[in-house]
Amino acid sequence: QKQQTQLKKILPKDLDLLHVDMSDLNAIRKLINKIKPDEIYNLAGQSSVGLSFDSPSETILSIIVTTVNVLQSINDISPQTRLFNAGSCEIYGQASGVISEEEYLINPLSPYAVGKAAAYHAVKNYRETYGLFVCTGILGNHDSVLRPSQFIIKKLLEGADQISKGNQKIIEVGDLGVIRDWGYAGQYVEAMWKMLSADNPNDFIIASGESMSLYEYAEGIFSYFGLKLEDHLQINDLYKRPQEIRSIELNPEKINKDLGWNFSMNKKELIDFMCEDYLKNVYN
Repeated sequence: QKQQTQLKKILPKDLDLLHVDMSDLNAIRKLINKIKPDEIYNLAGQSSVGLSFDSPSETILSIIVTTVNVLQSINDISPQTRLFNAGSCEIYGQASGVISEEEYLINPLSPYAVGKAAAYHAVKNYRETYGLFVCTGILGNHDSVLRPSQFIIKKLLEGADQISKGNQKIIEVGDLGVIRDWGYAGQYVEAMWKMLSADNPNDFIIASGESMSLYEYAEGIFSYFGLKLEDHLQINDLYKRPQEIRSIELNPEKINKDLGWNFSMNKKELIDFMCEDYLKNVYN
């Protein structure tokens, strides 16, 4: 309910919201046949890596079945429709060094990543087999205030805010030592649009090109709220994943060069922006 309220604040008033069961092929076919859309952005599916270990079947099916349903519907009914599929850098698993090639060795280490890897290959197969304009953006970690509270950056923002107001004393987290390429979802959507506006379909890594540890990110958030992270931090093994990727470093050189898209913020600017955006959206 809270997320729906936030969405209503930012969505255009004349935007039509339609609900469809993404696992229902016939329902998707009817919707696409009715609208004949120019573009589809497929962001559907269970999107929590941690939760995917608790619900592996649900997660994998929610990603691959929905993706194939959309692909098949486009191919049968509206082949002129362009599709962006939301992929994930989690498909690469324990990579050594910086990943700069989209077709880097795929080695998924979570049910979520297994689903995303399968969807990536499905999109590529439909593109090459049927000549459709369909592509996958292999996304680095990206956040916004619209994220649910179980996602770590939103949890840190809420925790720091509440602690600064005296409403709680500590925040419990899992492994803050992981290193990721962090970005802001709003700018990544622009990259998605650029992919569908290109002359030819292609897969691209969408990332900032700058990595930092989760601890550094958390420290920056707490500092913004006038707090020292170590004074309020408690590690709880319950929040640790059965298998964790220690480091994912990405090089978005291909999308920088081919489509002219670049992430505009450095690490400090990203942290400050996320804190400012959180406060603006929560209290306005």
